[in-house]
Amino acid sequence: MRPPFREQLHAYNRMAKAELEKVPADERLERVLGWQIDAYAQERAMDPSHQRRIYELQKEKRRVLRWLKTELAQLDVSKETIDPEARRVIMRGEDYFVRHPDGSEDMLTVGDILTDHEWGIRYALDAQTIPRRLRKRYLIVRAKEKLRTYLNQQIAIDQSEGAFARRGPRGKYQEYLRGTHEQLGHLAERIVRTYLQKLAINHNLDMELIEATIDQDAEFTIDFLISIRQRKRGVHVDDAPDTARELVGVQLTTAKRHPGKAKRIDEAKVRLAQTGVSEQPIRDIVLVKIMRSFIRRMMNAWNASNKPSGGPEQFLDKTSQEKMFRAILKGIYSLEEIDAQWQLISSQEMKKGDHRVFSER
Repeated sequence: MRPPFREQLHAYNRMAKAELEKVPADERLERVLGWQIDAYAQERAMDPSHQRRIYELQKEKRRVLRWLKTELAQLDVSKETIDPEARRVIMRGEDYFVRHPDGSEDMLTVGDILTDHEWGIRYALDAQTIPRRLRKRYLIVRAKEKLRTYLNQQIAIDQSEGAFARRGPRGKYQEYLRGTHEQLGHLAERIVRTYLQKLAINHNLDMELIEATIDQDAEFTIDFLISIRQRKRGVHVDDAPDTARELVGVQLTTAKRHPGKAKRIDEAKVRLAQTGVSEQPIRDIVLVKIMRSFIRRMMNAWNASNKPSGGPEQFLDKTSQEKMFRAILKGIYSLEEIDAQWQLISSQEMKKGDHRVFSER
């Protein structure tokens, strides 16, 4: 997101906060808001109705934050929110189980709980047995998902309307707003990102997976970002503070051949350094090829099994999981670090006997 648009959203956020807290509505606030919307519309050379949509989405983001505040305040109350579509999760010993209406149970991990929203799965976490810390993390994850969706819509409107919209990326923004963006590539990105995020959560790996915003995807060919400890040429910077982090962008391709893709990524790196589209600098963008057969195999198996908790990535065999893990991280970590991380994952799973049993206190 470009700095001028970020500042615009900050201004809209202050107005949305004031409007939602005013009961009854304040006519003076509405007049100021109308003036501000017209000013931004003129600045961006777009119809004021598009700016109004951006503002209304900012109000939705404020409502999400209010919802989160209310839910967090209820964490210490042994009362569960009734959601007929949510899958009930309980904890027994150190393990988590999703309990089905017929009384049967399936084991799942913290990683499953915190990432399965990507596949339309919601959970109702038992207040009596699930640790407070995990219930809090789950609420924050749900709120972030909603906020990210609204933000992407705001960016797409801003970048697809008006005289300053760039012809090339404009089509991708419009596809996003229509919900007609390329499906197989989107599935591949979601599968790979959630797979790595689950590994990071369940095995305490030194990485965080971040979904790219729509402008990072449309203009810089980034599907998702990996936040890692600051490093230089594949090794840790020993004198860097523990809090020093850096971002690496990942671009996936499912094409058998990708001529010119590396060149476009190099060009994107140059533009990225010039635009300030990311608040935190992105060190590099790496290209990763994922076989279409991987994606189709996992989706077909997951759908055929009635979409169980854990997402489609659980249906990839262990050998293929390792290949995918190494293919994604080889441009980010040294070979020795990748070997060490995979050995850690394998040893923990072997010790537990199943990759779906890690817990959080």
